[in-house]
Amino acid sequence: MESILVKNLKVGYGVNHKEHGYIQYRGLATKNPYTDQPIIPHRYVFWLPVDENGNTLPDLVLTDGNEVVELVDKIENSF
Repeated sequence: MESILVKNLKVGYGVNHKEHGYIQYRGLATKNPYTDQPIIPHRYVFWLPVDENGNTLPDLVLTDGNEVVELVDKIENSF
């Protein structure tokens, strides 16, 4: 599999994270819902898959853009 830095991910990419398992990149966190201005320092938002009972899990936020993850799915703009 291909390795990639978190800061180089595109929206919709699915990755394997060493602590959280499979997560899907959702985009950068923004200051408010009406602008697209990202929060500085950057906060990378990921969706977690549903749990074994079919419940959705809260979003996961990573702050280290230089962290290396394993790229699994290259599905862009799936949101």
